[in-house]
Amino acid sequence: MDKINHKKIEVHESLTSMNSLSYSIISYGIFYGIKQAAFFFKLFENLISNEYLRVIPSLFFGYFISRAMLNITANVAKKSEWVSISIAAFDFLILCVIVDLLNQKNWIDITNLLTFCAFVTYLGFWLNNVFVEKTKQKRKEAQEKQNVADNKVLLASLKQETAAEKQKLTELNQNLADIKQKTATEEQKIKAINQELEDRTCPHCGDVRKNKKSRDAHAALCGQNPKNIKNKLPLS
Repeated sequence: MDKINHKKIEVHESLTSMNSLSYSIISYGIFYGIKQAAFFFKLFENLISNEYLRVIPSLFFGYFISRAMLNITANVAKKSEWVSISIAAFDFLILCVIVDLLNQKNWIDITNLLTFCAFVTYLGFWLNNVFVEKTKQKRKEAQEKQNVADNKVLLASLKQETAAEKQKLTELNQNLADIKQKTATEEQKIKAINQELEDRTCPHCGDVRKNKKSRDAHAALCGQNPKNIKNKLPLS
């Protein structure tokens, strides 16, 4: 049952695909070229009496008109839809000439030929319109996919740049932490030096001794020591 449903889906997709529509428009283009060639073959009857020579320009003009019609219909702007309608109208008239409608005397034949010409023209008009709209839709979808892909690439690039900037920021923070550590170490060293200098300096006369023990001995006998001034002890 699943295989049958799968096949049905494939058939449905094939009938509504762009390839199926392309084959239809190509077939119509071939028919349109043959129709135009038949029209010019009949039109050139009085100009070129030789039928074999008449075939060459007829086929050439049929091919040219067919390609021109398809190109114009495919590239005409939405605001100029009257161009497609006018082409369909002329196509109807040409088809009437090909089937020799004006020389028909039976109203049944005339009605049948008018119905045939109108139907073929109507079908070709909408086939071209559907093909154009489908093509524009496919181009729009392709452009949207391309935009999404470009945005993904741009997003990946931005993420990569953001990661690189975060790495730089981490390195800067690490450098700042190292600098702070070095600064703290230097401050500690300076503090230790100042403490050592303070320990070796006499608090009374400011004399710097070799060590704290020597400073203490000197401070006890220092002449500027208030105790020594009061007791008038001699300076060692």
